[in-house]
This record gives sequence, C-alpha cells and structure tokens, in this order.
Amino acid sequence: MSSYLLLGVLFIARMGTDVKNTDYTWYTIFGWIEKLSIYVDNNWAPIILMLGATVVTGGIAFLVNGTRDVGAGVFPQRSGRKRASVFLAGPLSLVTRLERTSIIVWLISMPILGASYGSIFGTVGDLMKTNPALTKLMGAAAVNQAARAVILSFAGKLSIIVALVATIPALITLLKINGDEKKATWNRFTPAVSPASKFSAATPSSAC
Repeated sequence: MSSYLLLGVLFIARMGTDVKNTDYTWYTIFGWIEKLSIYVDNNWAPIILMLGATVVTGGIAFLVNGTRDVGAGVFPQRSGRKRASVFLAGPLSLVTRLERTSIIVWLISMPILGASYGSIFGTVGDLMKTNPALTKLMGAAAVNQAARAVILSFAGKLSIIVALVATIPALITLLKINGDEKKATWNRFTPAVSPASKFSAATPSSAC
C-alpha cells in the first residue's frame, strides 16, 4: 500500500509542476522522461538521474530486505489483543478490520486526485485562448468554441480515468479475499462461513 501511496503522490506532484512552474519538473521522477527531449535536445541528464535513483533505491531495498524476517513486513507487527472485539463477530466486520488501512488510504486519495484534476480543469481551455496566433487565424469566437470543445473532451476523458482508478481498491480487496480463500486463511477464524458469504462481506468493504 505504501508503494501505491508514493506513486500517487509523485503523480500529483508531476501534475502540479505543469500548472505552476515547469522548472520544478526536475524534482519529480515522472518529469524526467519529458526532460529527455528526445529527437530535439537529446538531454542525457535525466538518464543519469534515473540510474542514480535506481542505485539508491535498490541499495535501500536490499538493506531493508536484509533486516526483516522471511515473509514479514517492513514494519514490525504490533502485539494483538488477547480477546477480539465484539465488532469482529461477523465476516463483514472482519474484512473491514483487515482492509482498514486500504480503505482509509483510498478514501483520502480519491478526493485528493479529484481536487488535483479539478485545479487544472479551468486552465485547459485557456491554452487556446492565450495563443495570439490562433486568435488571429481563427477569430475570437472560433477560439472560444474550440476551447469549449477541448474542455468537454477533457471532462469525458477525466470521467473515464476516475472511473478506472475507482475500481482499483475494489479489485485489490476482492483479489486478496480470493487469495485468502485459496490459502484457507479464513478457515482459521471463521470455519462455518461459506465462500458466498465471504464474497458478500467483501463487496461492501471494497465499495467503500
């Protein structure tokens, strides 16, 4: 989950540099590809940065992997309670408890993603309005109409992107439940619950 969170933060930071100041693109990993200027300047500096980032992150990954046990997470597990809470009495509450970190992260990330796209939504049409060459060539009325068409097209594509991203947490939850079912992990806690009941319990949690 931490990797998805980091990926989302870098993606939003990349979007922010396009709106505020393109010089800040050098500080985002996604911006390095653009700075290559292939077939124009053929800038090799991003390649060097990518290789350096690979060495640094790879070294950190090897160090972290060498200090953890086989099959254990990066962060140590906390000591559990001796008795389970009364809210863990059913499959739905158990799934919600197991997926609580994922649910919280996605509930926070989705509004941030929508706000980041919304912050640049008003500037999409201005890209054509602020071009004096297009204004002289097409006229002000035609440029305004073209800018409106660009905004509507962007809104349609944005709806598709948001819809696709919204399916990711649901798929992650359902695939995890499917994996736990194959490993018989659930049978250690709830042996009397059928697979259909487990799937029904996972559906509301994944929809959150």
